[in-house]
Amino acid sequence: MEIPKTKNFFQTFWGGVVIVLLIIGLIYFLYNFLTNKGINFLIQGPDTAKSGEIIDLHLVYANNSRIVFESGEIEIRLPQGVISIEEPEKEILNFYLGEIPARDSQDKIVKLLVTGEPKSTKSIQAVFRYKPKSLTSTFEISKGINILIFGSNFNLEVNLPKEIFVDQSFPLELSWENLTDNNFDNVEIQAVWPEGFNFIEANPSPSISGEKSNWSLGTVTGHASGKIKISGLQQGESGQTKKIAFIIGFKKGDEFLPIGKAEGFLTLTSNPLEISTLINGEKDYIASLGDTLKVTIRFKNNYSTPLRNLVLKTILNGELIDFSSLKAPKALFSLRERTLIWDGLKVQELYSLSPDETSELSFTVKLLNSWPMVSFAQKNPIIEIKTTLESSNVPEGAPVAELPRAVSINSIKVNTQCELEITSYFRDASSGIANQGKLPLKVDEPTDFTIHFKILNNYNNVNNVKIRTSLPLGVEFTSQIAGNYGENLPQYDKNTRQFVWEVPNVSSGSGYLIKAPELIFQVRVTPQFSQTNQPVTLIDETTMTAVDAFTLEEIQKTYPPVYTNKLTDKTVFPQQGIVQP
Repeated sequence: MEIPKTKNFFQTFWGGVVIVLLIIGLIYFLYNFLTNKGINFLIQGPDTAKSGEIIDLHLVYANNSRIVFESGEIEIRLPQGVISIEEPEKEILNFYLGEIPARDSQDKIVKLLVTGEPKSTKSIQAVFRYKPKSLTSTFEISKGINILIFGSNFNLEVNLPKEIFVDQSFPLELSWENLTDNNFDNVEIQAVWPEGFNFIEANPSPSISGEKSNWSLGTVTGHASGKIKISGLQQGESGQTKKIAFIIGFKKGDEFLPIGKAEGFLTLTSNPLEISTLINGEKDYIASLGDTLKVTIRFKNNYSTPLRNLVLKTILNGELIDFSSLKAPKALFSLRERTLIWDGLKVQELYSLSPDETSELSFTVKLLNSWPMVSFAQKNPIIEIKTTLESSNVPEGAPVAELPRAVSINSIKVNTQCELEITSYFRDASSGIANQGKLPLKVDEPTDFTIHFKILNNYNNVNNVKIRTSLPLGVEFTSQIAGNYGENLPQYDKNTRQFVWEVPNVSSGSGYLIKAPELIFQVRVTPQFSQTNQPVTLIDETTMTAVDAFTLEEIQKTYPPVYTNKLTDKTVFPQQGIVQP
């Protein structure tokens, strides 16, 4: 008889439970030891910093255990506006530490440039990763630091008059200074002009894009300084207060990082020398190609004494102006400078302007009838008419010593030219739609045709394009479509026989610089006996409506019906479109 073997305790169920608990406890102890006692990691840096200040960020780690760690690594995530001096293009910095001996400690210093608006906070996050040699698991310790921004290491000040005349030029001066010993690259000053401000000139000159003015200072050395003198005029109502702001900062790719800001406020007062310019009787005229512009310049003396020998100067800017059509009696015109000048020596209205007296001068000029679009630089065209009126004497009691001067600026937007090109074919293999049937047309014999709707649009984007037509009796939509219509499918109502194609927006240059939106659809004609010896109408009158996205003017166009004897298809003779018995 075989004696059964006796199991030891660890081979029993409860022994297995004990082993599992011991393993779990060992892992927990080891993890707790490694994360809380074995490695220490800290981020140390200032709680506050000035915008434009370079700070030292300390990454302190220590291996307090007797275990050697490997694959040590620190990852830092920088918020927007905080830049590494050594690697300015990176937003995530990685430092590979490799093996970390027992009882070893290090303090790694990272230099960072801090930028941003005052009273904002920058949060920097870091992760320390490591792995014990005896284990395959990687452990992490996460730390963070918040830095409050106060003040700036760049001084920026703006000096401007507290009160200015409406529409009269005024000077302002901007001064800047680097308050540190450090050199900074790609420094730039941006102007934030109030609504109605018109930039005239500056020294040094800025780069101007739309309504923005930027001064590129390039590399600014320690304690460098400079001044910018600017001249402009402000439109608005008397009593209004306008804010002008300047921001200095660094250019990082397409990103602008501010480090300082200066603001100035000015109050508008009525200009005793009034001037206004009307275009075809309107202050805000919207023009179209071929228009004749009648420009009326009105001026009034609100001083208590006369103004003498006034000079009126008008500058015309815009490629659409046909200068050969200019008619300006009594004016001296310079084509090179595109300038009209009237003076008091030749024009009675300007020789002397008494108190409360109003006078006016006018001229006419046409816009070009044709302006083919060859570049996207022609997008959103504007004609600017800038008129300046200046007196040769300072009236008694005038609040300023400068010569009375007034400026009027009119920016005339020009409508786009958006057209619907309608073409028709029997043989239309390039469309991908196969038309069936025979020509000439015969009674009760169906024949297919394709209609092309192509939207041509030049200068400005257009929105909400809607094209409507209807199909006569005896003509049916086959549901076959093709072309460059994207997701804009047409809609056909069998009950009303209305055919509608809607396009939310059409880009400028469509059909000229880029491919035009085009819808091709097939219709089937079955001529009736009553149409014998007559052409068939394929589609009735077509209408197109849209809105010019630049001028906000509505566009309305109407196009005649399409007949079978007047196809665009040159392979079809007109007689073949006449119904035969």
